[in-house]
Amino acid sequence: MKKELQDALLECETDIQGSIQRFYGNEDIYISYLKTFPDEPTMKLLRQSIEDHQWEEAFVTAHALKGLAGNLGFIPLYHALGELVVMLRAGKYGAVDQLYEQTEICYDEIVKAIRNRLN
Repeated sequence: MKKELQDALLECETDIQGSIQRFYGNEDIYISYLKTFPDEPTMKLLRQSIEDHQWEEAFVTAHALKGLAGNLGFIPLYHALGELVVMLRAGKYGAVDQLYEQTEICYDEIVKAIRNRLN
């Protein structure tokens, strides 16, 4: 992995080594997933389902994105999505907007780090 990409991911508190281990130690596969992450549609679906107050869809989408973030080692994004999932599961929709904003900040940071180093 290029040092510039590694540094950017570490700055975003990414668990690079743990993630590569989840990809059976294959760094090339991990990087291929990193490359596709910025264009992966789940975040857009989450945003739309929250805007439309489609809470069940928001829950399912947030949960899926949480799994993806966890597998890729995006720790702050994983935790932000975890809090969002808990509130959606509990039906506490008043907290969703604030939690989504935090999620979006974490997401934007990681996407920026990836796009600036891989494109």
